[in-house]
Amino acid sequence: MIRHNIPSEERGYLMSRQEQINSHQLISLTIILLIGTSIIVGSKTLGPAGRSAWVAVILAILGSIALAFILNALQQRLPGKNLAEYSEIILGKFLGKLLNFFYLSYFIFLFALITDNLTFIYTTLFYVKTPTWFFDLSLYVLCLAAVIGGVTTVGRLAEIASPLMIFFILLTTILALLSPNANFSNLFPLFTEGFWPILKASWQTFAFPFGEMIALAMFLHAFPKK
Repeated sequence: MIRHNIPSEERGYLMSRQEQINSHQLISLTIILLIGTSIIVGSKTLGPAGRSAWVAVILAILGSIALAFILNALQQRLPGKNLAEYSEIILGKFLGKLLNFFYLSYFIFLFALITDNLTFIYTTLFYVKTPTWFFDLSLYVLCLAAVIGGVTTVGRLAEIASPLMIFFILLTTILALLSPNANFSNLFPLFTEGFWPILKASWQTFAFPFGEMIALAMFLHAFPKK
C-alpha cells in the first residue's frame, strides 16, 4: 500500500472542499425549509388576520428579506464561519455560548415539532395502521443518515428535491385557482379584523416559518462564495 504524506494544512483544505455547497443548493435548502414547514403548520399563524391573511404574509416576507440581508452581511464579514461562531465572535465567549445554547434548544424543539407534525399527517391520512413511534424513528434515522453524509449530501439532495416540490405546489395552486369553487371576493374587504391582528399574524408568520431561515446560517461556512 502506498501512503501519501499530505501536510495537515492540505488535509484541512481538502476536507473543507468536500464540505461545500453551491448557490443552487443553498437556494434549494431555503426553498425546502420554508415551503415544507409552511405546508405543515404555516397557516396556523395566519388565523388572527382573517381575510387579510395574504397581507400578513407579504409583511412577513418583507421581514424575512431583511433577515436574509443580515445573514448575507454576516457571511461577507465573517466568511468561513457559521452561526455558532458568529455569536462568539460578536458577543464574546460567555454570551456567545449562552446564545448558542438557546439556538441549540430552538433547533431541537423545531426538529421535534416538524417531525411530530409530519408523523401526524402521514399516520392520519396515509399510513393509518402504522404506529407513530415507528414513523418518528424512521424520520430520525433518515436525518441521522443525512448528518453522517455531510453538508454536501444534504445540499445535493435539496437540489434534486426542490424542483419536484415546486412543480407539485404550483400544479396544486393552479388547479385550485382554476376550480369553479374559487371565489376571489373572499380576499376582500381588507382590515375587517383590524390592523393589530394583521400585525400579530405577520409577526407570528415571520417568526415561524420564515424565521427558520436562521438555521441555514449553520451551513454558511460551507458556502465558498461571499
